[in-house]
Amino acid sequence: MKRLLLACFGLLAVTQHANALSITPLVDEGATFVDKKVVMVTIANAYQSPLDIVVEPFEPDLRTPALGVRIGTTNLNLGPNGRRRVRVIFDVPHDEREIAVCVRTEIADDEMVIPRVCGRYYARRIGTGPR
Repeated sequence: MKRLLLACFGLLAVTQHANALSITPLVDEGATFVDKKVVMVTIANAYQSPLDIVVEPFEPDLRTPALGVRIGTTNLNLGPNGRRRVRVIFDVPHDEREIAVCVRTEIADDEMVIPRVCGRYYARRIGTGPR
């Protein structure tokens, strides 16, 4: 019974921690006339204590780091109920491209589960064909 209670408290702590982070919009798509796309995302901390947050770009598989992506601020500290807008600029070298941007807390040595929240962003180039 004691183990069950500890497991429930551990799950509650992880769930609360995961709910503490958010990124909006979760999905954005649009057209661009140039080989770059800009997305403004808002990162929020709904937790009751400050969080050190890492912002990372990935390919759509959510495992491979995305190249050709510039993020305005990759490490930030947000106070309780804090939020910050961050600019994401990614290359669209061909007709279209999709990336993911994930936010997570800094990894502590004793954390076994590191929650992260990811948004997906899609761009298609227009006006690149023959005229």
